[in-house]
Amino acid sequence: MKYKKVPDAWKLAHVAPIHKKGNRKLVANYRPVSLTSVTCKLMEKIICSYITNHITVNSYFSMAQHGFIKGRSITTQLLEIMDQWTLAFDNNNQIDCLYLDFKKAFDSVSHKLLVYKLKMYNISESIISWIESFVHNRKQAVQISGTKSKWTVVKSGVPQGSILGPLLFLLFINDIPSLVNSNVMLFADDTKIWRKIQDENDILILQQDLKIIEHWCKTWKLYLNTEKCKYMEITTGEFNDTIYKLSDKEMTKVKFEKDIGIIFDSKLEFDRHILEKANKANSTFGMIRRTFKHLDERTFIPLYKAISRCHFDFGTVIWNPYKEQYNDQIERVQRRATKCIPNLNKLSYIDRLKKIKLPCLKFRRLRGDMIELYKLFNGGYDNQILRNLLKTKEKSLVRHSRRGHGFMLQTQTFKTKYRKHFFSVRVTNWWNSLPGYVVNAKTVNGFKNKFDSYCSNQRIYYDHKYRPEVTNFNEHSRSDHSGLLG
Repeated sequence: MKYKKVPDAWKLAHVAPIHKKGNRKLVANYRPVSLTSVTCKLMEKIICSYITNHITVNSYFSMAQHGFIKGRSITTQLLEIMDQWTLAFDNNNQIDCLYLDFKKAFDSVSHKLLVYKLKMYNISESIISWIESFVHNRKQAVQISGTKSKWTVVKSGVPQGSILGPLLFLLFINDIPSLVNSNVMLFADDTKIWRKIQDENDILILQQDLKIIEHWCKTWKLYLNTEKCKYMEITTGEFNDTIYKLSDKEMTKVKFEKDIGIIFDSKLEFDRHILEKANKANSTFGMIRRTFKHLDERTFIPLYKAISRCHFDFGTVIWNPYKEQYNDQIERVQRRATKCIPNLNKLSYIDRLKKIKLPCLKFRRLRGDMIELYKLFNGGYDNQILRNLLKTKEKSLVRHSRRGHGFMLQTQTFKTKYRKHFFSVRVTNWWNSLPGYVVNAKTVNGFKNKFDSYCSNQRIYYDHKYRPEVTNFNEHSRSDHSGLLG
């Protein structure tokens, strides 16, 4: 790279404050997203591709990192966590999980220390020089409703809203998991550290790991927001009186916590998450009813799917309920919504769904499971994620068989209901029941279309009360394959 300096015009950013949560009058509750030069973004894209390829080829990314990395996502992180937590429940172990929150994480990264860390990854000197120029002496101004503040020099941080910003932050915190003995999961600045608690020694190790992270924060000048750091005991039994300290203060103990958009509770039941989603879906459909006085089939479907039903689509592979009371609670939202269509309100719920060709929400969750499994098998996610989820200590769960399709899964054993209803266990019989032409689809969209076509005439497509006897399923029988889906 001949020119290692970034033009001053590329380092000017108009900041758009985006409200996160809480009181709108508090500045701390806003995320400062930088609107930067489009030309600069093109250059950032080239630099970002080079660095990402370099880091990936050399396997520098920690496996604990799941944000802003190809093949990893919110879903992959939470699936790995639930896999390990449900296995712990099967062995009657408790999990202690510490949720850590960095104070103004993206805005607090030291430019000098960032450059030092980039050199540790053997990145080209010319690229590092360009990045040093990119982050140094940046200026920003806040613009709201046509009114703009004065330009201010940015002395630290990576710009939110830029192409390079997230990657630079990931590299800055990438060494945290290697420092501790407990398990760590990272999604951008959301950090979790957890451990199976079998005796007092495990509690001491987890506390010591917390001190190590505190020391890391002081060393690299990226501090924790002690007021927002919490911990949760996750157990099927009674809770202990364990105390964890951060900066010599007791951490707040909670019984539920929103983790990357999904509310986890101490029993892994997800009842609070389901209640919140049901309330939001009902609320948004109420907005539709107030806005549109006349709803017919043609207008109902796109509005309902885009504004109301979407609340139940995110992360279903994690919180998919196994209790009928939760299934009914979710389905009531759609039952109530479809009653608003004229000329259909006298029909039964199933007949209304058939009339407008809208699947029940239970089928939507089954469909989501199958799509995620298809992605795992077909390179949609990091190969290590596939190996972590679909294997045991003894052998791979993937069973190559002449009968059925080429991706048959071996049935897993379980001791508790939590493990029984976890993703990699509950999908086995359903997945094995699919015909080869569906499983062997060439693309994700092709799989969706073939799966929908195959299931559209099945009982489970519309009837959320339908519960096939999957435990007696004979995976070698063609008749049982078709019977599983009704």
